[in-house]
Amino acid sequence: MKKEDEGIQAVRDVRKKISAEFGNDPEKLVEHYMLEQERYRDRMLQPVAAHQCSARRFASPLIAATLERVGRLLLNRRDKAASALRTSSG
Repeated sequence: MKKEDEGIQAVRDVRKKISAEFGNDPEKLVEHYMLEQERYRDRMLQPVAAHQCSARRFASPLIAATLERVGRLLLNRRDKAASALRTSSG
């Protein structure tokens, strides 16, 4: 196995372990990652605005609309997770 492959496999192994900790439940997993994102907000890179994303210029209208819906869903979940975190730590 190449050195790069070993690094990728290590990341995959950790992701599988984290997923298993939440019973491989996508909703619980997303909630966990949203809470972690809020917890480490000061370390996070700022997202590129959708209109600045070069990939979007080449995407079909259906893909672009889907990406926007997914983005709104993730932002909504992030906000709910942040609110829950503030409530529990307050």
